[in-house]
Amino acid sequence: MRRAVLACFLLLGCNGGSDLDTGTEGGTSTGAANSDSTADDGADVTTSGTSEVTSTSALDPTSTGVPEPTTSTTTAGDEESSSSTGGPPGPTSAFCECSTENPAPDAGSFEMCAELLPDGSGTYYEPPPYSRTDDANAVDGVPVGMVTSGTFSDSTVYPGVSWSYWVYVPAQYDAREAAALMVLTDGGVYRGGAYETPTVLDNLIAEGAMPVTIAVFVDPGQAQGGQSQRSLEYDTPSDDYVRFVLDDLLPAVTGEYVITDDPSLRAIGGRSSGGAAAFTAGWERPDAFGLIYTTLGSFVQLRANEDGEFSDKYPAEIAETERKPLRVTLLSGINDVDNQFGNWRDAHMDMTTALDCAGYTYRSGFGESSHGDNSHPNHAFGDDLRWLFADAG
Repeated sequence: MRRAVLACFLLLGCNGGSDLDTGTEGGTSTGAANSDSTADDGADVTTSGTSEVTSTSALDPTSTGVPEPTTSTTTAGDEESSSSTGGPPGPTSAFCECSTENPAPDAGSFEMCAELLPDGSGTYYEPPPYSRTDDANAVDGVPVGMVTSGTFSDSTVYPGVSWSYWVYVPAQYDAREAAALMVLTDGGVYRGGAYETPTVLDNLIAEGAMPVTIAVFVDPGQAQGGQSQRSLEYDTPSDDYVRFVLDDLLPAVTGEYVITDDPSLRAIGGRSSGGAAAFTAGWERPDAFGLIYTTLGSFVQLRANEDGEFSDKYPAEIAETERKPLRVTLLSGINDVDNQFGNWRDAHMDMTTALDCAGYTYRSGFGESSHGDNSHPNHAFGDDLRWLFADAG
């Protein structure tokens, strides 16, 4: 009975959305996407030792070649075994009880339910003010990793497209021991700017909160003529983007390094549409990425796959699919986007409820910043990474 109620709640939830801060352009129900511009997207960001790059984020609503998705729909076993081995209905937690019985999509409802799990694992509510994570500040004596940059344009998944990328290699890297991996979409945003991810990684690795980790920051692809592929790559809920990362990009840009194949030491992440892309990557290939980092995730109706499915399909799929070996962070806020493509805030709550009710290990933050404001995601960044790699650090 509970499973039926949950499925009904999830399926009747958010019906669309856009990653736009402005929400001025229209879209269609067939998957035409709008620009996913944010305060950081499109900003010039620089990091010591690398060339300056402009991270563009204009979407291409007319791109063709939307791929066929591959999704796991494994049938779960009986309820008794699924509670311990994965799959619906999963263990029922206090948050699951609260969120399904009090589904009002507002901060008060989330805060009330989040207080049932106050340890920061699971759900938590964090009001402003938000300041940049202290982990982004350089610390004397902490070894500094090396960042190199380049372009890649030899993709079999997206032919004729080029990508700017950066590779961070920590000072502690030793080829005699395989390193962990982290891939971040909208790479220019994370490489520099407010996040200063190389410095964060320097500090967390030195602290022992993360293993020795090689990070790849990759911007959205640019087609010939400069047309951005961001929406096609990030918003389409299929396995195309993760195939690009695994089969095209990583062998070319990290081939000289020894990186673990253990998915519990391999993370992929991003914000907004990049966050949705990260979840899709882990959902499609949990054997390759067991750690998923998302903030302000676009689990809404921005671009459909060939089956007409949008990224808002995931709450129902999570509820109906055998639990996958994923560890997930999410973050959103009361002022997140609400427009013709959907409501990011509601989608965040739907994702949190689905993950919780299905028994996933997750960390879901909620606050009061807006979609174009990176203050809360940045505030939580260091702790999110500590939590994500807690079992590996």
